[in-house]
Amino acid sequence: MAARIGVGVLQGITLAVVPWCAMAVVASIFGRAFSVPQILFHILVLLSGGSAFFAMALLVSSLVEGEYTSPVVSFGIVFAVLIELGDAKLARFSPLVFMFGLNEHRDKRTHLLLGPIPWLEMAIWVSLALLLMWTAVKVIELRDF
Repeated sequence: MAARIGVGVLQGITLAVVPWCAMAVVASIFGRAFSVPQILFHILVLLSGGSAFFAMALLVSSLVEGEYTSPVVSFGIVFAVLIELGDAKLARFSPLVFMFGLNEHRDKRTHLLLGPIPWLEMAIWVSLALLLMWTAVKVIELRDF
């Protein structure tokens, strides 16, 4: 289980870091370089919000049998989160809104992330992810193979 979690975490980090590095390189080639703090801000927000989705998918794969059932259920949960927490009143509880910077940290005109890095919100999402991962490990330990 530790290898499965480790590989998933490394894949998630790669999915957050590589595209931003590629965009930074391409932008600098064309003379429109991103600032390093903006890149780091986006990567940190993507990693912390994305960790909740990774942990949710890990828990679902621990609970649901079937090769194709688990991804379908996970996608359904992501879709439900998108629909239910997309309302303006509940948007602050959506990891998608947090990951995309659609909350108070984004300038509506320039689309830059502003203000201090939201360490508390990031810690909450990572803590939720750790709780879900711990639950997935316990489910696997209890399962009788």
